[in-house]
Amino acid sequence: MAVTMLELEGVEKKYGGAAAVDKVSFSVNKGEFIAIMGPSGCGKTTTLRMIAGLDVPDGGDIRLWGRSLVDDAPWDRDAPLVWQNYALFPFMSVQKNVEFGLVQRKRPKAERRKKSQEWMERLGIGALANRGVAQLSGGQRQRVALARALVTEPEMLLLDEPLSALDQHLRVQMQGELLRLQRELNTTFIHVTHSQSESFAMADRVIVMNGGTVQQIDAPKVIHQRPANRFVAEFVGGKNIFNGRLQALNAGTALFRVGEREFTVCGVDGFDAGDDACLVVGANHVGIQAAPRGQGNEMDVEIETVETSGSSAIVHMRAADGTEVIAESAVGHLDDALVQVGARVVACWEPDDGFLVPR
Repeated sequence: MAVTMLELEGVEKKYGGAAAVDKVSFSVNKGEFIAIMGPSGCGKTTTLRMIAGLDVPDGGDIRLWGRSLVDDAPWDRDAPLVWQNYALFPFMSVQKNVEFGLVQRKRPKAERRKKSQEWMERLGIGALANRGVAQLSGGQRQRVALARALVTEPEMLLLDEPLSALDQHLRVQMQGELLRLQRELNTTFIHVTHSQSESFAMADRVIVMNGGTVQQIDAPKVIHQRPANRFVAEFVGGKNIFNGRLQALNAGTALFRVGEREFTVCGVDGFDAGDDACLVVGANHVGIQAAPRGQGNEMDVEIETVETSGSSAIVHMRAADGTEVIAESAVGHLDDALVQVGARVVACWEPDDGFLVPR
């Protein structure tokens, strides 16, 4: 059973009169892995800093187990933060860096040595105990920063884009390491990142922010398959988005007009005839055929580019009125004779593969 641990209610932060975070509210359960993502300047790092106590909210409340944290100093919150640049002490050895939080808590020397060694071994850096930080690789520094944060066994760990400085191979490796640690410890993780792949691979729920506000909070699969609005659909990518107007509703389906075309849509909950909206169709649901068949939704287009990446292919197409359509498919499922740059084809999808979101 989910137990609420952390609550943000109407939290605000302004700089020079401009709202960096604007009345943000959400809750986090004990042992949950939460990812906060969004474009630069969306307020995600400021939100994390307010949870950590490094920034003071201008309004609203932050509660841990029902008690307000707003007046607590950062070191009283039991929520260490792992920085993007790791923030290690260059004049200390690896072991001294890892022990630092225990020193601040005035733990006995023997206990500090024992716990730091346990965590260095756990993160595969035991052999580096006496090395200086400057002698370490990026991946090793990342592990030292994690060991330093976790050695005090906090009930919540905050991470500010901790994998962004690593190369792709190490990033994927550390994603697995973070997830393993989080599951083993049952520690609540709140992870800020630009990376959709990181969020979707690790998080139980993802918070998408833009302009200082929360746009959607959901499981990664829900956000990918059913974005709440146009911004989220564009941000997660892989979607065709068409502006138009809902023409008529009939038994759970609707006619949706885009320019001179009409499409049939099944996902119309919360909309009425006459509403302006966006029709969203996943690129993986768009098929390509040689000619109209009079079934489902169809659009005459010309193929502009075909991009292949490993086993996947993305086909960019454009209608005569300039409307762009994207299809994504496994390379082996494409008809090579049909899918050629410059070819005139028909893009198509089924009515239940599209849904409407607010503009």
